[in-house]
Amino acid sequence: MIDPGTFTGWMGLSLLVLGGLMAALPVGTCSQCVHCREERLRAEQVRKARDVSDRLAGQFACPRCGRAHDEDVPCFKG
Repeated sequence: MIDPGTFTGWMGLSLLVLGGLMAALPVGTCSQCVHCREERLRAEQVRKARDVSDRLAGQFACPRCGRAHDEDVPCFKG
C-alpha cells in the first residue's frame, strides 16, 4: 500500500506540472477555436479601453510606437 503522504505529494506535483503545461499552450494563435477568438476580443477591448483612458487624460498615441507619452520624451521605436 502507498503511504498517504507520498500519494498526496505525487498528486500535488502532477497538478503543478499540468498547470505549467497548460500555461504554455498557445492561446490566441488560431482563427477557429472559441478560446482564441475570446482572447483576441479581450485583448482588443483592453487596447480600446487604454486608448480611451489616454484620450481622457490628455495623452494621445504616438504615431511611431502607438504608446501614449509626452512629446518631449523620445520614442525608442526605430
